[in-house]
Amino acid sequence: LAGLKGVEYALLGLAIAWLMQREAQWKMYALAGAGIGVAFYCLFLLLMPGAGDPLQRAIIEIVQPTGCALAVYGGSRFYQQLATDAN
Repeated sequence: LAGLKGVEYALLGLAIAWLMQREAQWKMYALAGAGIGVAFYCLFLLLMPGAGDPLQRAIIEIVQPTGCALAVYGGSRFYQQLATDAN
């Protein structure tokens, strides 16, 4: 499980880095987080079908990566605003 989580968040980091280079809007960040979350949610259900409540697992696997991607987007926008205001 820990190895798969590492792969999940490595892919999320790569997707976020790619989006940051393209100055994408928040919707793309949310879509990337949710897409990666759904893919790994399905993978975890296949590999570990009896590992806890499916709703709880969905929240962990879909909501957290989406929130993470949006937090990075918000932080980068805040930094850009600070840099603009400093000039």
